[in-house]
Amino acid sequence: PQNRTPPNHKSLQYRDLRFGPACRKAEIASFGLKSAQVGLDGAVAETALGTALHAVYAAAYAGITDTRLRPVAERILEAYGLHHSVAPADIAHSHHRLTALLTLSYEVKRTHREWPISLSLENGSRAEGWVDLLVETAQGCVILDHKSFAGPDVARRVAGFAPQLRLYRDALETADAGPVLATLIHLPVLGKVYHVQ
Repeated sequence: PQNRTPPNHKSLQYRDLRFGPACRKAEIASFGLKSAQVGLDGAVAETALGTALHAVYAAAYAGITDTRLRPVAERILEAYGLHHSVAPADIAHSHHRLTALLTLSYEVKRTHREWPISLSLENGSRAEGWVDLLVETAQGCVILDHKSFAGPDVARRVAGFAPQLRLYRDALETADAGPVLATLIHLPVLGKVYHVQ
């Protein structure tokens, strides 16, 4: 089926969350990635953390092992001054669990990191951006965006990204990249993936 959601599996906890107009009518499903949280030791600047996490996930090519990803994560965290606050092993493990979730949920053919998109808008302007992770499947593609926040009101903040994800969806479908099966937000600090429609 085209819009498969992750099955109830002992390592995945699924719960359906629905919110009203205050959340821009986004429908959100949360998938817990058991034991895949990126732990933070003390206060960490969200911008630096987000940039570092994006860099590590962008470097994580398909099939990379935790053993190979950990030193990459360590060098990136050190470059951003986060090596005392975030464990490289946590990031490597979160990547592994995310990959497992995607593999369980979709017939993954290949993945593309930092995929560029561009779309001409009705008002004559052009929207451009980068899809953090584009997943090609046998039935279409899946868009995934990494976000580093972990504070209060997570569901409302996740729903606020619906317009961004919709723009990515429109750009890919306009470019005949196939149907978009799902738009996902990955919160590695919480160890969760949200399906946003």
